[in-house]
Amino acid sequence: MSLINRMFRVTISVILLAPTICYIFLSQTASAATVTSRKVTISSSQIDGANVTYTFSFKSATTTAVKSASFMPCTTASGTCTAPTGFLQGGARSAITLNGQPANLGSGTWTIDTATATGGLDYSLLINNSGNSTDQVTADTVIVSFSGVHNPSNADGMTFYMRIATYSDAAYTNVIDSGVTAAATVLQIILSGTMPESLIFCVGDDIDAVENVPDCSTADSGTVSFNQLFSPSDTAYAISEMAASTNAGTGYIITVNGNTLENGGYSIAAMGSTDVSKHGVSQFGLNLVANTGMVPPAGTVPYTTYGAFGANVSLAANGTNYKGQPAPSSGYDVADYFRFVSGATVANSAYNGTTNDVLGPTDGQIFTVSYIANVPGSLAAGTYSTTLTYVCTPTF
Repeated sequence: MSLINRMFRVTISVILLAPTICYIFLSQTASAATVTSRKVTISSSQIDGANVTYTFSFKSATTTAVKSASFMPCTTASGTCTAPTGFLQGGARSAITLNGQPANLGSGTWTIDTATATGGLDYSLLINNSGNSTDQVTADTVIVSFSGVHNPSNADGMTFYMRIATYSDAAYTNVIDSGVTAAATVLQIILSGTMPESLIFCVGDDIDAVENVPDCSTADSGTVSFNQLFSPSDTAYAISEMAASTNAGTGYIITVNGNTLENGGYSIAAMGSTDVSKHGVSQFGLNLVANTGMVPPAGTVPYTTYGAFGANVSLAANGTNYKGQPAPSSGYDVADYFRFVSGATVANSAYNGTTNDVLGPTDGQIFTVSYIANVPGSLAAGTYSTTLTYVCTPTF
């Protein structure tokens, strides 16, 4: 009987012991509440990336004043914490700095702790403020930002976990709140492409632009007619367009090549020298600007106004990404003055905002070429025509 009693007592003791162990475990885990709205934002997910910024944000679950906090990197979200390979380059925390004082984490001055290496904190981001006595406001978002962090170096990238904990003491002993958030390092996408030497050049009756970019596919036929029959008492005019862009280091020049207007053995005189339009005089010339048709200075008669036509280059040269312009001092760059010399430079991409002799690359612009024809009354009847070829030459 006494043996039975002893067995019974032992059995009772074992049964009573189990609840005691369970209680102790529950009391320890329940002592730390979970921070909410928690996340970590990293400035770069590059594998083995250096000088990365880690910004933690969360809301405290408990109003107790915080005097230290840890942000521990682990390969798992729970259980034993194993630091990701390469994080902080083997535990070196001397390069870590705070990006300003934490937000909503009490009063006083928070500092980086680079010395503590106990309790599994060797690879953790640590801050403390032993003088803080301000209780937490659970509705406020706490923000703590570190710079100079080194990402894990796993060659294929990885997801890793940052275990957040706040403490009521400055020695990272008495946990107030805790929680886990995650981040990842990934392979970088490396894109490459080649911009070849480029020249876009087209000529036609009319060229459209889409979002200010000339579209050479819209260039109409190169056949251009004058606005009226030739007459000794009036000026006939016509226009065509051309568009150009290049990435050539010293830009482009555009020349015009061809003959004057001809009809068999008869022709209209090319304007070898820059001049205004004169009625009743044999003249064929062109320019690349907007013409007003206003009466020019005295001494240029005979002359009669003919109305405005033509246009300035679009978009206007600005010395940066738009450098195309009528060639300065070429005779093709002044309103109401015209000229035609085969092989002459009529435009270039030389504009740099102050001088006109520095060629350079340019985005696309559209030039409007204006042509005039004046004839004497004795000019033989017939159809007068010419074929003009514009050549755009870039220098790379």
